[in-house]
Amino acid sequence: MVVAPEYALDEQLVTSSDMYSLGCLVYAVHCKGSPPFKNHGNLGSIRENANKPTPGMERLDADLQGSLFTFYLHVAC
Repeated sequence: MVVAPEYALDEQLVTSSDMYSLGCLVYAVHCKGSPPFKNHGNLGSIRENANKPTPGMERLDADLQGSLFTFYLHVAC
């Protein structure tokens, strides 16, 4: 399940929420289906992951790292 933390934290949903989800999907596709965070299908896990850094970024190609970083900058703004 790829869900932006705003959904789990009951915060206002904005365009950056969708950018977060898209970035997670791109990461998972590149990592052969392994998502950046394991949520175990529940909102509690999503809440716990809300402020964690993305794991394993150093394993990704430099171009993909740059693209995901750009996504994350848009999410943060």
